[in-house]
Amino acid sequence: MIPIVSIENVVCFVVSFSIVLKLYFSYRKVGEEKIGSFFKAMIFFSMYFLLASIPGLVFKKPKIIGVIFIEIAQFFLFLTTAYFVIIPLGLLGWQKLRNFYFWALIFIAILIEVVAIVGIVGNQSAISITEPNLETVEQAHLVYWESSRGMLVGILQGAIIGLSVLFAAIFFVINGLRSSEGYIRARSLIIAVGLVTLTLAAGVNYVWGATSENIFLSSIIAALLTIFGLLAILIGIYHRKKIKEGLG
Repeated sequence: MIPIVSIENVVCFVVSFSIVLKLYFSYRKVGEEKIGSFFKAMIFFSMYFLLASIPGLVFKKPKIIGVIFIEIAQFFLFLTTAYFVIIPLGLLGWQKLRNFYFWALIFIAILIEVVAIVGIVGNQSAISITEPNLETVEQAHLVYWESSRGMLVGILQGAIIGLSVLFAAIFFVINGLRSSEGYIRARSLIIAVGLVTLTLAAGVNYVWGATSENIFLSSIIAALLTIFGLLAILIGIYHRKKIKEGLG
């Protein structure tokens, strides 16, 4: 059996870590705060994909260890979201709102992870420490695993992550359209396309996945959208100004 979703998470890790390397060298070169925040966001995003891929690749039937990996991974995902949003808030000069949003999101992330573990949402079994509900699902020789959280947790998490990343995407669009430099405009818009795609991936994975009976399909679509979104961001950050060389 092929752990398809875990393999897709590995692909996402490779692409996101490629972005991390590019941002690292860019940050060392120019030292801009916005690049530093983008760099941190992608580090945490890479950690999310790495941790999310481990249970399906290493364990045939992930139990308590699988719960540990997925909950740590989800926390890194919230950190990713936080750093994505503080980029536009910082550039707008909204420092108080930026600090409030960052720590509020961390608090919400911790709260959601605790609720997910304890499993007391709407009298549904989310994830229990003593009896984790991690289900291994097989379909067409493809195997993946899922954590059965309560519907409210999934929708809430998807809304927070999706809307936050969408806000960052809108800012990239506005910033790109305002630029007089063609390559900066193209770079910002390409990155915005990647962020919008990641927003769609969050909606499919957490909202549709929490309400759909065909969670296998929603997981596959979300993974493919995520790969496309990351590739768009990778293309965007590597997009450079073309220098015309003279003949003399």
